[in-house]
Amino acid sequence: MQLPVIKSYHPKIIHLSNYHFYILSKGLNAGRPQDQPCPNCFVAYCYSKADREFFYWLYYALWQLGTFKICLVGSVIPFLRISDLKHCLWTGYHNILLDLYHNYSWTYLKIDFKLRLVFNVTVPKNKTT
Repeated sequence: MQLPVIKSYHPKIIHLSNYHFYILSKGLNAGRPQDQPCPNCFVAYCYSKADREFFYWLYYALWQLGTFKICLVGSVIPFLRISDLKHCLWTGYHNILLDLYHNYSWTYLKIDFKLRLVFNVTVPKNKTT
């Protein structure tokens, strides 16, 4: 799974990817993903349909949590910088991967412990050279 490419939306540019979605960049709802473009938004180009669904809902979750509100700048009309948007995406994606790795490690330890108790067998670990 690769991170999406995020660019500023311009109505005259033809989108080469079938797997893209739009992210609001201005206002109090900045960071909210949507299917239809608006004048003040970013475009996230994904590499597959599964990536598009994953990142769309990741952005939606980050928006619901209010992650982008601390990144808003501007006094009259708050807006979100593209660099802050990418940073929030990377942080959220990294936390999900850490959580999955942590859960996988605990599952591995539980299976290893049960096998030791029942069969007196250990799970072989992968050796990297």
